[in-house]
Amino acid sequence: MRGVKFVVALFVAVAIGAVAWAAPVSVSIVPAVDKAQVTPSEGARLHFGITNTTDRDLAILRYTTPLGGFESNLFAVTRDGQPVPYIGRMVLRLAPTAEDWITFSPGESIEAMVDLSEAYDLRRGGTYAITFRHPIGVRELDATLEQMAPNGSSLAPQLEFVESNTIEVFVDGPDTVPEEAPLPEFGYSGCTSSQQSSLSSARSSGRSLAAKSYNQLAGTSGSSNSLYKTWFGTYTSSRYSTVKNGYYNIYYAFGRTWNYTCTSCQSGVIAYVYPNRTYYVWICPGFFNYNSKTRGSFLLHEASHWTAILGTDDYTYGYSNCLNLAKTNPSAAVYNADNYRYFSLYVP
Repeated sequence: MRGVKFVVALFVAVAIGAVAWAAPVSVSIVPAVDKAQVTPSEGARLHFGITNTTDRDLAILRYTTPLGGFESNLFAVTRDGQPVPYIGRMVLRLAPTAEDWITFSPGESIEAMVDLSEAYDLRRGGTYAITFRHPIGVRELDATLEQMAPNGSSLAPQLEFVESNTIEVFVDGPDTVPEEAPLPEFGYSGCTSSQQSSLSSARSSGRSLAAKSYNQLAGTSGSSNSLYKTWFGTYTSSRYSTVKNGYYNIYYAFGRTWNYTCTSCQSGVIAYVYPNRTYYVWICPGFFNYNSKTRGSFLLHEASHWTAILGTDDYTYGYSNCLNLAKTNPSAAVYNADNYRYFSLYVP
């Protein structure tokens, strides 16, 4: 009989592209149930804690942690050594505003109970290894942040790639699980005729952006492609191929039939998808506040998240943040959805 194990791992928080320095935050996770073997529902619950390790007041981006739920792939999860895919939402946001930040004092810890079943399928029996591994947006708490109105101009975070300790949990579950309920038919759900028209034009714009992006990359030498370097960083042939093939796959995706669900969303959210539900996208009211080209770039961003197309993450959002990510961590930039969006918008 196997029990809950704690696998020691160093806390890692490294400024992207920089030499490791004193980590501003550390993250720890602890199983919610300490038993030799647990049920799937028990194994999915854990205590998440994040600590300000500095002598300064800090602010962290809520949605780069599970404190507000899952909006991207925050954990590395394996079952008997095999990766467990992320099946939660991938949320498209604009650059952060004041309401997106959580503040805490020097030495203060913030804790929450997290239910991994919202984002990972832990129903099958086996040994699961779980680690928090994702960039966290961090900045010092200053007058700019304190005085900003919730709808003020964006505040750029410093991204810290953070890795927690690893826990192992033995789940006493079945070898197979029931298949998911069938998804709705392709088409429109809850969208007005005006919204359907806007989505149709956005789809055409998105496909055009993907085609132009692919052609620009295919027709330009990678080592001399300045636009590529602006949005994806230092050239390597493997990263260049990832980006070029990614745009080809996105263009292909735009040629298929999609399902659009128009729905209400929390403030600041434009759209979202689930990476394992290819060709299904959920559209928020804010999506329709932009012109057709920008809406097309939003759909391109979302299409890049589908595992069958490219499988990007949301490390950061916004013009300045994406430029900085390309400069400081090209390996992350080629898997950040908003970098694909901005590159496509700047192709002549």
